[in-house]
Amino acid sequence: TLPRETLLERIAFGSCLHQRVPQPIWKSVLAANPQLFLMMGDNVYGDVSDASLKEMIAAYDAQAQQPELAAAREQIPFLATWDDHDFGYNDAVGDFPHKAGTRKLFAKYWNILEASLPDGGVYRSEIFGPEGRRVRRRAPRGRRADGRADRVGAGGGDRAARRHRPRAPPRR
Repeated sequence: TLPRETLLERIAFGSCLHQRVPQPIWKSVLAANPQLFLMMGDNVYGDVSDASLKEMIAAYDAQAQQPELAAAREQIPFLATWDDHDFGYNDAVGDFPHKAGTRKLFAKYWNILEASLPDGGVYRSEIFGPEGRRVRRRAPRGRRADGRADRVGAGGGDRAARRHRPRAPPRR
């Protein structure tokens, strides 16, 4: 974990990390020597079709086997939030019926004490650095039950904000 008093000068961030494709980007990330990496959502593509969560479990298992990502996670502190593919399916919203189960998987994969997460989401706010040079890292909840994203413009938030009702999960 990253000590709270760390003066952050090099922060890297990314999203949309599919577990079934090569991830050579991590070599460049490591070469940049960031002090912190922010995963901004769609950290896996585990589009869930039923309560077994088998797709999400397989997605996290596959992501854990990515050697480049594993090397990066050994060397860089990571903080993560989620988006639609991390808890449901493409453009899933906050009332997705299996969100509680996928939230448990998210917490397990990212080594987050589940009890420290707010009810129904993964919101966290943390402050790093000395007085006068602080950085606040805020991990939004992701998508709300009304279909809007907490962070408009990321993870399909603009599309989601215009939608009036959630779509059904994809059929297999």
